[in-house]
Amino acid sequence: MNISNKSETTTVLVSIALIILLAIGGIYFLTNSYDDNSEPIESAKQVATEESQPSTSDIDEIGDVVELNNIQKLPSNDFNHIDTSKSLIEVNKILSGGPSKDGIPSIDNPIFINPLTEDEFVESDTQGILVESEDKSVAKFYPYNILVWHEIVNDEIDGVPIAVTFCPLCGSGIVYRSEIDGEQHEFGVSGMLYQSNMLAYDRTTESLFSQIEGRAVLGEYAGLQLDLYPSQLLTFNDAIQEYGDRLQLLSQETGASRDYNRYPYGDYDENNEQFIFEVDNKDRTFELKEIFVASIVGDIPVAFHLAQLRELNNSAELELTDGTLLTATYSENSIVRITDQDGNEYPNYFTMWFSFANHNLPGGEFWGE
Repeated sequence: MNISNKSETTTVLVSIALIILLAIGGIYFLTNSYDDNSEPIESAKQVATEESQPSTSDIDEIGDVVELNNIQKLPSNDFNHIDTSKSLIEVNKILSGGPSKDGIPSIDNPIFINPLTEDEFVESDTQGILVESEDKSVAKFYPYNILVWHEIVNDEIDGVPIAVTFCPLCGSGIVYRSEIDGEQHEFGVSGMLYQSNMLAYDRTTESLFSQIEGRAVLGEYAGLQLDLYPSQLLTFNDAIQEYGDRLQLLSQETGASRDYNRYPYGDYDENNEQFIFEVDNKDRTFELKEIFVASIVGDIPVAFHLAQLRELNNSAELELTDGTLLTATYSENSIVRITDQDGNEYPNYFTMWFSFANHNLPGGEFWGE
């Protein structure tokens, strides 16, 4: 055999082998670029923040509602029926929180027990949302150690349909009347976030609702505002002391398999610099994760620093730019009331400072030192 031919044959074989190896390496890289051991939330954050940005020419303002001529794709493939033609927010800033639609299951058929007679252990210092019927005959307590795993409870109290909501990333516990156009609506957890705040969705139209604002920000109902239902942030012990045998406790029999004795967010609440998802506005007037009691007076969002309210004579006044004088009071059993000079009381909710500031400043008004 001619030596030169043999050399050429060897060269060809080596070249083919190298091409095959490179092809195998490329396939391996593509199929293994997602680390199965990585945190799903961080992976979702990376994917979502790599979405392309819309140009201003793609957006036309129509009042508060924005029509997107070239709508950006939602970071979830679970919403096939949502009307994406109108939005109050930049869709490219909606992030996947990791779980899919209803991956965090709302509680749709809540069971309640009498904590004075039925045996279900709850730590006395467990915080939760307390709602009371308008005739004050019934009070319901929704412990945070359950809400942190479900985020929404579709319920009613004395015939009034309500959605009890909690966003662990914002520390925001808020209750809304869940009637739209006179009809009761059920809400679920979309698995998506905006400004680190949970986006709920209406199961009738799949419209997305901002949990902290209570308004639809994307979909058929874009611009629609839910009404606040009065609520309190109490410990279980305070709820027992204040409401006694009127109190009903949300049972751990939720239909889901969750460890309600485990808090899944570590020291997130105490670490002011730890954010799983970044936000646009980190206002440093107060520590970012300090809890505020907030409300809406007319069109003005207002907030009072809860710890300072408790420590400084349990009462504080805030004069708004429209002349309204608000008084916030903090009672012995941690009941907070916000009233004006005419005696009108405003339903309140509770949230971390960064979330109130991020959604309401400028324009919102607040009290604290």
